[in-house]
Amino acid sequence: MKTFPKMVKWKNAMDLISSHIRPIADEEPISINDAYGRISSREVTAIRQIPAFPMSLVDGFAVADDSGEWEIVGEITIGNPHQIKLQPGQCARIATGGIVPEGTYAILKIEDVKLTGTDIQGTVHYSGEIEEGQEFVKKGSDIPYGKTIIQKNDKIGFKEITILSAQGMSTVYVKRKPRIFLIITGHEIKPPGVELEFGETYDSTSAMIRALVTNLGADILEVIYVGEDVDSIRAAFGQSIPIADLIITTGGTSVGKADNVSKTIDLLGEIIFHGMDVRPGKPMLFGIVEETPVLGFPGFVTSSLVMAQLLLPKVISAIYGIPPFEPRQQQITLGHDIKGFPGWNRIVPGKIVDGKFYSTFKTSAALSSFAESEGYIHIQPDEELLAEGTKRLFTYFIH
Repeated sequence: MKTFPKMVKWKNAMDLISSHIRPIADEEPISINDAYGRISSREVTAIRQIPAFPMSLVDGFAVADDSGEWEIVGEITIGNPHQIKLQPGQCARIATGGIVPEGTYAILKIEDVKLTGTDIQGTVHYSGEIEEGQEFVKKGSDIPYGKTIIQKNDKIGFKEITILSAQGMSTVYVKRKPRIFLIITGHEIKPPGVELEFGETYDSTSAMIRALVTNLGADILEVIYVGEDVDSIRAAFGQSIPIADLIITTGGTSVGKADNVSKTIDLLGEIIFHGMDVRPGKPMLFGIVEETPVLGFPGFVTSSLVMAQLLLPKVISAIYGIPPFEPRQQQITLGHDIKGFPGWNRIVPGKIVDGKFYSTFKTSAALSSFAESEGYIHIQPDEELLAEGTKRLFTYFIH
């Protein structure tokens, strides 16, 4: 096993990271139109009963009793208040959504009754059984006043927005999004859109990390491109630290002469761990600079992808102070033999074809290793070979 200065086991890495993260306490009121995917900072309780009045569920007749015959004394349309109060032997024509009149025993569907005269002036007949309260709902029976409709730390989705709207609430308090700075190291790494010289390559890692971070409800405030010298990396940290809740770096975390991210963190702060027993992704680094957590991802794109998927959902959740986001998983069958790496946790990206898993991994540097994949399987350190037909838990990428 290749040695790193402060190598840790994968199972211990997240506990170390979480112990050095302080959840953000800032909150802000925002329009519910902008609240999708945000994290609530306060409990929200109902300020209005739903429905606000007893409401008919059908087009039909509100009847005062179960006598079987009733005189029609009026008509109730949607949204129009009325002064009808039913007496024994009386009924009123009512539309779906109409306000149920006082004195109503039940509501009968219009197609189930017989009429003498017209449906607004005549007599209603019904010979079947009538259950008290049928076909209408009472005031506040759906959401009573004071009921908790959003818990603190809930992720706000379309259902929560719908309930807020029904309550007449136009704003909701949410936690401020985590602010993340991304530092790309390596003089040969260039942003898309510039002209490349021989030996240079476009940065694809930051696009992947930005997309994942956005999906998890955080913001990449800036992507900073630097060389691999300590002074440039140090300047990028100085630019990020006053604002950032998290700094992510890519490249410069191995043990070569030009791998200066770890040296810079060691100079400015503290390295908590350097190296994880995971392949791909073994040069992973975590440190603290002026109380700001720093995740140092490997330079190869597939290694960064693996580390981002394993750690960022948990790290961003920890910054929010909420339970970790859980990826979708399912049991699958391997479509071919896959070797493990004894002593290492092996993460194998791949895809499911006809219900079977097939690895797409080529090398840590191969873009197609993850571009062709849907998720991954985990091979334990003590597993040398997973044979074709083996059952394994498949984890979908968060994207």
